[in-house]
Amino acid sequence: MKVLFVAAGMAALICSPAAAASRGNYTALGAGTQTCAAWVQFRQRDPSAANLVVSWVQGYLTASNDYLMQDGGVNSPDVTEIGAWLDGYCSTHPQSNIAYAAADLAAELLPHAK
Repeated sequence: MKVLFVAAGMAALICSPAAAASRGNYTALGAGTQTCAAWVQFRQRDPSAANLVVSWVQGYLTASNDYLMQDGGVNSPDVTEIGAWLDGYCSTHPQSNIAYAAADLAAELLPHAK
């Protein structure tokens, strides 16, 4: 029941149209609008439900791959690796949001960045 309540609460929060954040020429929606500070707190309270945010990041990486096909796209970390990367990034960038974090992760994963 607790997981269902948390999942329902997160779904309402991340799907709120008022939660959209803009960066550059696009608007982030859904879980991408969550702050890194919120990620750290959420991750500590219920690590299994954090997969909602990680799934959003995977979607961002998928879109990046589609957009960057001519460059080979980005490497694909697994769920555990994305969660660990977000932990590190968000602990040093608490005012950033998940969309910014996903963009920075994608930039790090580009084949020519290695």
